[in-house]
Amino acid sequence: MTTTFSSLPADKIDSAGGSSPVAVNPKRKWSPNDANAVLQLLRQLSAYLASGTLDAATTHTIADLDVVSSASPSVGPEIDLAGNRGRWFLGIDVANAQTSRDLVLVGQRGTYSFGDGVTTSGSPTLTSASGGGFTSSLVGASIGGAGIPNGTTVSAVGGTTSLTLSANATATASSVAVTVTRGTASDLFYVKHRGALAPTFGIGVTPPDGTARLQVSPDDSEPAMGGIALRIGPSQTGKAWRVFTSDGTDRLWVDAGGYVSGLHSTGGALVVQATAATPGPTDARALVMTDNAKSNFYGFTFQGGNECTFRCISGGADSFKIGTNGLLTAQVALRGTGARAAAPSTGTHVAGEIVFNADPVASGKIGWVCVTGGTPGTWKAWGAIDA
Repeated sequence: MTTTFSSLPADKIDSAGGSSPVAVNPKRKWSPNDANAVLQLLRQLSAYLASGTLDAATTHTIADLDVVSSASPSVGPEIDLAGNRGRWFLGIDVANAQTSRDLVLVGQRGTYSFGDGVTTSGSPTLTSASGGGFTSSLVGASIGGAGIPNGTTVSAVGGTTSLTLSANATATASSVAVTVTRGTASDLFYVKHRGALAPTFGIGVTPPDGTARLQVSPDDSEPAMGGIALRIGPSQTGKAWRVFTSDGTDRLWVDAGGYVSGLHSTGGALVVQATAATPGPTDARALVMTDNAKSNFYGFTFQGGNECTFRCISGGADSFKIGTNGLLTAQVALRGTGARAAAPSTGTHVAGEIVFNADPVASGKIGWVCVTGGTPGTWKAWGAIDA
């Protein structure tokens, strides 16, 4: 006989709607069959817990939900969450000062498994398309699985999907269940206790210091990994990233279109401050720009703290300066980018525009100046060139 919850005897509740069979009708009792059904269910529940089977197909067991606590003075009070592919933990980190103050919110144990290992008989190479996640930190770790000799370790890592075993595999197979065992643990999300000061959070930074509330770092063994990536949704209209004041005013942001903007007290959307005040042609650089190849660099610098200079940093030459009086001074030869062979004959122009002569000759003119705005306006030659 198989007892299920639906097999339990019905409640012995009086038809009058009482809440207890004893209070309503003390003469009504459960039959021996009713009692046996409850005992049988308890017996089956005990067998269920003993077998550790969580489903009818017996594909998952209680071991997949293992929770292990540690009170070791060398480890600190921690709780491990152990599955059949890896172990995570959280708890107090006594290894860092102050003892038993910092909290590891998410940590990863060194032992993990994956099921897509590929081995070749007589070869030390083992590959995993996605489950392995190999890095150089695995060198020296123990590794085991079908076709891998006992005592084998990782001797080299060829990339995220390939590693070299210390011994040749004894079988050619795919979908091999492999277990990697390291004696180390990684603190991933770390909370630093700072006494009465505000705690600081670190992702990959253990422990974070007091210079920022949140510090993020990629893993040094994965140099191609970035620090923070923000995804913009296909229909997103809100800002992807923003800095705001305590009163809720946004000061700097990146919108869903990737545009950087802001609201500074000076009225500027973006204000860049120089990093140094020492006079000199390469000092106090506020903004530096470069090409896609990162070979040519141009920047706005502050020489002496007053004049703003646009400088070709890679070429070592100043192009022009702007003083506090607004005066622009060219530092090198000046040639208009719109230089042409004649005064403009099309387009709308305003008085004061200057066009340089693209083909100056002796006794000729430097260029043309617009004296009356219009389309194209009135232009006069200016700047006599000596014979």
